[in-house]
Amino acid sequence: GEPVFPTEFPIDNFEDGETKSNPEWWSFGNLTLTVVPTSRLVEGEESIRATVGEKALNLRGEATDWYVGGLGTYLAREKVELTLLKKIELDVYGIGGTTANIKFELIDDDNGNYKVENDDKWIPTLDDRWIFELPVDWKGWKHISIQFSEFKVDNPGRGDGIWNVEQIEGSGGLLQLQLIITARGKMGAVNPTLDNLRLIQ
Repeated sequence: GEPVFPTEFPIDNFEDGETKSNPEWWSFGNLTLTVVPTSRLVEGEESIRATVGEKALNLRGEATDWYVGGLGTYLAREKVELTLLKKIELDVYGIGGTTANIKFELIDDDNGNYKVENDDKWIPTLDDRWIFELPVDWKGWKHISIQFSEFKVDNPGRGDGIWNVEQIEGSGGLLQLQLIITARGKMGAVNPTLDNLRLIQ
């Protein structure tokens, strides 16, 4: 069929209560993914309840030398062109000054095969990896919107260094999203909660 050009691309709102399908999330490191009820996270903020719904994704783990772990999901669905989209949005619940740092990684397919090839340090060897770092240092819910133009390539010389998410010549376009979680100190626990991840115009 003809490709679809959405003005919004939902990734996950966690209302289905799980992380194993629709979409499937993978995780690594010391990070534990738990879908939690939002009821205790919206006390006194009833206006937020409608936005975050009944469930959200809590990320919990202990840092070893700053690093906690990460999670990711595959975005490249056949015949879905993400070229109209300009930013990633999500809602993040923080617990104050030491919640976490979240590094967003987006990978676009430069060698036209719908997959990411990594070296032994998990750096893509043939595709661009675009990153943006977000310190989570607030209390309560906050709506985050990050323009793709704010992302920078962190593996220069591997892909072509151009933000090209068109599905042409075998390219899967925007292949995957990963979130790398680090603590705000060398040791310590992280505990952010995420909801409503989507790409939008």
